[in-house]
Amino acid sequence: MSLYRCRILDHTLNVFRTQGLACENDAEAIMMARRMSANSGADGFELWQDERCVHMEPPAITVPVI
Repeated sequence: MSLYRCRILDHTLNVFRTQGLACENDAEAIMMARRMSANSGADGFELWQDERCVHMEPPAITVPVI
């Protein structure tokens, strides 16, 4: 098992929670991070393993229609 760190982001890209994960591989860690961020009402997340950024899902940017 590898250790990962999921940084849960709000709509301004500020981290409002960090959660540790232990997963077999990057793909499993990304799936777990997606689930955690969806359940927390987050707007996005960053997934890290030590100093390596494994995956980022920033908040969706909405552009007003004029």
